[in-house]
Order: sequence, then C-alpha cells, then structure tokens
Amino acid sequence: MKSSRKGFRIFVLAITLFLCIGLNFASATSGTLTFPYSTSLSASAASSSLFQVRLLGIVDPDGGDRTSWQSSASSYLRNINNSSISRYTAFTASQFLTYLKSSDFFVVHTHGNQTELKAVASNGNISTVRLSDITSLSNSSLDDLDVAFIAACLCGKGGSSASNIINAIFQKGARCVIGYKDSVYTNANYIMIKSFCQAIGSGYTISAALAFGDTMVLSQYGSSGKTNDRLVRGDTSTSFVDRSVILGLTSDTVSDVIYLTDSAGDTVGFFDPSKLSATSDAPKVNVASEFPGNHAQSSIIYPFNQDKYALVENYYTADTGLWTKIYNYSINGIKTSDSVIFVQNSSGDIVSYMHNNAGAFDDISIDNIAVDAAISQLEQQLSSAEMSGYSIADIRLVIQNEAPAFRFSIQTSSTAEIQDYYVPLTGGSTL
Repeated sequence: MKSSRKGFRIFVLAITLFLCIGLNFASATSGTLTFPYSTSLSASAASSSLFQVRLLGIVDPDGGDRTSWQSSASSYLRNINNSSISRYTAFTASQFLTYLKSSDFFVVHTHGNQTELKAVASNGNISTVRLSDITSLSNSSLDDLDVAFIAACLCGKGGSSASNIINAIFQKGARCVIGYKDSVYTNANYIMIKSFCQAIGSGYTISAALAFGDTMVLSQYGSSGKTNDRLVRGDTSTSFVDRSVILGLTSDTVSDVIYLTDSAGDTVGFFDPSKLSATSDAPKVNVASEFPGNHAQSSIIYPFNQDKYALVENYYTADTGLWTKIYNYSINGIKTSDSVIFVQNSSGDIVSYMHNNAGAFDDISIDNIAVDAAISQLEQQLSSAEMSGYSIADIRLVIQNEAPAFRFSIQTSSTAEIQDYYVPLTGGSTL
C-alpha cells in the first residue's frame, strides 16, 4: 500500500448501469452479493481530488483498431467517483511518459515488444518509448498510479524476473501493471480492453475484471487471441466503484450472473462471478479433466455431441486462477467459430460458459479448392495493402455479415500484433 495516497472522503455515486448489447443482469430470488468484492475502494478512487483516467491508442497504417474502444471504455469508467477522463488517439513518446506519471488509471493500445512501445503523433511522426525512458524515472514517479494496462505485444515477455516494460513500470511505484507476454490478436485485444474497463466501471476488482475480459473475448472472438497470456504485477484485489450501490439502484432481486446473448437475442452463455476464487493462488491442477457437471445455470448449457467437437485448448490463467476448456467443431481440418467453452475455478465450478454459433456450419463442407481460392483472395488483399513478410497465424471459418467467411489472422515481420482479414467462402458446398 502506498503511504502517499490521497485522503478518504464519503463516496457519492451517480451511475449508469452495466449497459452493453448482449449483457443483462438476471433476476434472482435474493439480493445477497456472493461476488468476492474488495472490502474497500482504492484510496485514490475515494479521494477528494480528481481521479485521473487516461486512455491512449494509436492510428496505424495497418488498419488495426486501436482507438475506437476508448469511447465505450470512457463511458464505463465515468462510474468511478470524481473521475476525469482523457482520451488520446495520438501521442509522442515524451507525452506518453507525461500521461503515465499523471494518471491514476492508465490504458494504452499500441505496438510494442519487451523493451519498446510505439508512439504515433497527430502528424503521423513515429517515436519510441524505450525501457530506459522508464527505468530512468525516479523510484516514486508512479506512486499515484493505481492501474496501468499496457495492451501491447510482448511488453511482459520473460515474466516477472525479466527486464521488460511491465516490470519497469511496476518498479517505479505503480500499484498494479498488466501486459502481454506474447504477440496478441488485435481484435481480441480490443475486446479485452473494452470489457476490462466495463467491469472496472461496474465495481469488479482488477482480477475479476480480467476474468470478465477473458469471458468476453472467448464469447465474441471465439478464442483467447493470446490475451490470456499476461504478466500481472501487484495488487489485483482493488476495486474503484462501490458495486453494492450499482446493484442497489436496480432492484433488491438483482443477481450478479450475466447472461450472454447472440445477435438474435438468444441466451448462449453466462458469466457467474460468484464462482471466482477469492484468492489468486489457486492450485495449478486441472481439476476439470472431464466434461463439467451440474450448475445453477445448467438449463442454458447446450447439450453438445462430444463426438462432433474436439478439445482444442485446455489452459490455466495464473492471474485469475481459472481453467479454460475450448471444444471446437472443424470442417476438413479448418476450425469454425462453432465452439463450446467452459471456464472453471480450481474446484471445478463453472465461472463462464458459452456455445458460440451452435450448428451454424452443420450444412457446409469445405474442400481444398475453396481454401486455395480464399488464400488467393487473401494474397490480393495483402498485396493491395503493400504488405509483405507475413505469416498466417490462424485460419477459422466464421460468420461475417451473416454469411460464412474465412478469418485469416496475419502476423507481419514488421509488427508482432496479429491482424484479421476476412474472405467470403466460395467454392464450398451446402450439404
């Protein structure tokens, strides 16, 4: 805890509720809060001074979406008491450091690696935030910084003992710093940032907000996009909004369970924060080796044919203490976005469940000709964008503009981040 935190004052909150298409609080028979909330707000969030929120993103020639998340994120974070929110779609390396030092809550989406972050000014000039720029700061420079989410590839590479951007910021006094250890998918990163801010603005602790972000990435993107491979330093038990006030403004019968719906409004999954572990040191043992059993929301769980779906991912996320199991339906070796996903705690309880695009591809076949035709169209797209030196990180059949399409996830040699390109399915057949 930092001794220089600003003094406490009575918390008065005027809020807008958790509003987002496809997310709704569910009615329940009890108003008891079972969520593992922090017992107190961050000292700076309960201060008489302004709570400085700064949201940064870059506009880059590759067309990746690194700024539009700011609008939604700022609306959610306004729930923080006395917050002052600033959004930047261009900045220099020098401005980055100034904004970082003057923030209580800081999020940036840009390119990066273990020792560098990219800054793009409004005139398009590019500069670099270097590891040495951060390590040269005084040891107390970031004492007022509660959270820094550095949403850039590889900035946490090597983990907690390495010389990297995340550790450098943490060592200068920040209370909690989050970043990625690997290259991440741009669109998945966008969902993660927006959902994390949404959860923070709804009273979740940092750890719970990360768990919610993971759920929304899996629900909307169909895979983690490597956003689960994080380095998180510091205290993740802090919250910034009194969630009991939010729930109290709705109804005495409001539940914490959030139901996930598809574009047609049908319920396809849920997020149950009451099942989150109260500690971050959950045993690294896969207690969920078999198909999950009964759950309070068992009526929502789609009775899928396990012969049709293959278990393609089974991983543990250390900062949330949760296991994720992804079952996927594939056609001729091509994964589809028809997937069944379970997220479970160390006891095997289901925290999140979703069945995305159930049966959407049952009447479709894909032959090698269709794949070759799609790759040819992809190459034309990349050539038009004057892109070279790239590799295909992932191919998946998805629903794009209400029709089947290939989603190619492309990584270039010039940047670590992975960008998606879509090609309509042609040459396939309807069974």
